[in-house]
Amino acid sequence: MREYKLDLNYYTNEPPKPITHEMFNKLIKQRDQYKAERDTLIDDLHWYKAKVSRLKQEKEILHCKLMAQLEVNTELRMSNKKS
Repeated sequence: MREYKLDLNYYTNEPPKPITHEMFNKLIKQRDQYKAERDTLIDDLHWYKAKVSRLKQEKEILHCKLMAQLEVNTELRMSNKKS
């Protein structure tokens, strides 16, 4: 059976501790789970950025339509006042 050592020296002043194969596999599984969650969050972030971009474009289009409608309404009022 292989022996793995967890080197905590990077984080603490403790010497490396041996860990069991079971503990190692558990850590690998946990790491893979964190990676999968991170990838999901990154995908979600791309989706939300694209959605924000689309909403900004829609807002600009609606703003242009609103300004055109206000201009038409103003012209109608002006022509009604002259009549």
